[in-house]
Amino acid sequence: FFISFLPSRNKFKNQLKNEGKIRYGGGKCDLIRIGAFDDIDLNLAHHTTIGNEVVIRKGSGNGFVSKVIRYKGKAAHAAGSPHLGVNALNAATLGLTALQYQRETFQDKDTVRVHPIMTKGGDLVNVVPNEAVIETLVRANNTKAILDASEKTDRAFLAGAVAVGAKVEIETMPGYLPTIPVDAPEELVEAAKLAAGDKYNVNVVDATSTPSGGSTDVGYVQHLQPVFTFNTGGAVGSGLHSVDFDVNDEELAYIVTAKIFALTAYRLLNGGAVAAKKLVDDYKPIFTKQEYIDFMESMISKKTGGAPVFEEE
Repeated sequence: FFISFLPSRNKFKNQLKNEGKIRYGGGKCDLIRIGAFDDIDLNLAHHTTIGNEVVIRKGSGNGFVSKVIRYKGKAAHAAGSPHLGVNALNAATLGLTALQYQRETFQDKDTVRVHPIMTKGGDLVNVVPNEAVIETLVRANNTKAILDASEKTDRAFLAGAVAVGAKVEIETMPGYLPTIPVDAPEELVEAAKLAAGDKYNVNVVDATSTPSGGSTDVGYVQHLQPVFTFNTGGAVGSGLHSVDFDVNDEELAYIVTAKIFALTAYRLLNGGAVAAKKLVDDYKPIFTKQEYIDFMESMISKKTGGAPVFEEE
């Protein structure tokens, strides 16, 4: 009987994908595909948080798809002959503007988040930009809402290309599935209380009415097998991904965390793993492994459009 301790997100995932070493955009997403979870029955996951307590949270979080939008225009001298060019930056700007007008159609209950960045807007200030690149994530707390927001995002960016006569290519890749609210097993709660002792508070929170806007690849694993998550504080800062994030309590962030992992594993596996086997038997997975792979492949798409009225350079 095996329990895995889920690894953190791979910092080099985009590079690995470009090199053909992984297929999907998330660490655990690809680990499932290559069989790393085939002999795993139950998972314990952890995330550091800001504060000075241990948090065991029952709640849902967003899933997402990722997009890269590439506009192709035609270069020309920006002052001498702008009429001969097709401005890819203008097309991208119109696409971003059109996206804003979609936001009133997103329902609050779906926690939709679309947050693009522009990674390229031209090369030289005196040249009409012939290429602009936008990247974005499209998030929501259920698959239907993700697909709806994804389609509206595509329409907006396609419209920007049509408006100025540029070309556009929209590449969509699967990101993470939404996380599923689950009750923490008694073994995890008791292990947290024992590890925290009298020094730290253990807060068991039911947050199902307020889904998180963030995302994690734990959501994918949850669709195949049980995952139980806890957070430990010991950090300060204005946010988990802020530049001022720092660990200020190493005992809570590191030592208490390790104790909770070890004590929970011991309690679940003790006595022939009776407690762990019951959790696995009671769990109702949403996907088989093959269904998961089929779903992931169905989310990969590439759309092209626009109204190019020029010859390729």
